[in-house]
Amino acid sequence: MASFCLPGPICTELRDLSWIDDGTMCRQLSPPPGPVPSPQALHKARRRQEHHRTKKAPLASHSVPTTREGFLHEIKVFEGIVPHMYRDSKGLVTVGIGFLIEDHAHKVTEEGKKMPFVHRKNKSQRATEKEIEAEFEAVITQPYQGKTAASFTTTLELDEPYITERFSQLVTKFWGELHLELPDFDAYPMPVQYALLDMIFNLGRGTEWMDHGKTKRSGLHQYRELRKALDAGDWKKAGDSSHRKGIQDRRNQRIRTWFYAGASSSQPTSAKSPALP
Repeated sequence: MASFCLPGPICTELRDLSWIDDGTMCRQLSPPPGPVPSPQALHKARRRQEHHRTKKAPLASHSVPTTREGFLHEIKVFEGIVPHMYRDSKGLVTVGIGFLIEDHAHKVTEEGKKMPFVHRKNKSQRATEKEIEAEFEAVITQPYQGKTAASFTTTLELDEPYITERFSQLVTKFWGELHLELPDFDAYPMPVQYALLDMIFNLGRGTEWMDHGKTKRSGLHQYRELRKALDAGDWKKAGDSSHRKGIQDRRNQRIRTWFYAGASSSQPTSAKSPALP
């Protein structure tokens, strides 16, 4: 039987300039001759493209939460709820709702050793510290770029009640640290407060130190333009200064939306110790 194709375009929407419609199919152009880029190089290129798209993307249109429970639920979604160890976007071993358990020497933290891990196949059996250390060493050697948390090979996990309790403890801890960092924190609109909570939960409070005559900064202290905007009460500029590398584009857009909402917020500010869902 003779084959034929109908005239006219095949693609309804070309993804970008690297895609073409040759009348029979929608396909990508062949790469130019030369060395094949490594998976790491491809990963970095994708992150650059995502960052470029995010800076020009419109703000999310869905409504900003109006309650503590709503804000905290979204932070949980951003961080993800993973009962087993995995490596995050920076390659750091994490568990639960963004609970970092890797220290500066790339070993499991003392807190991590004491977490109530159980064996997945026998949840009545509590893991020993040696078993937790062995699981940590197995996870930290697994590749992480381009992988989801669920793809890591593990045998131990935490139960949901402990993860919820630990999240509550960390929220209280970081809420207190925001009061220490920002004397006027109680006067900020609620969306701004929770945008900052999301940032400190992800980045840590951080600090400043001198290294060979140069000031080094970590955590929230890296965001100097954000701090200036907060001091001036310019919530839109704060949102524009809140972009973080290494997190989902959707999360960056959403947190910027929360900062922007502060400019028109009529909500009362939240209490010093937010109630948890």
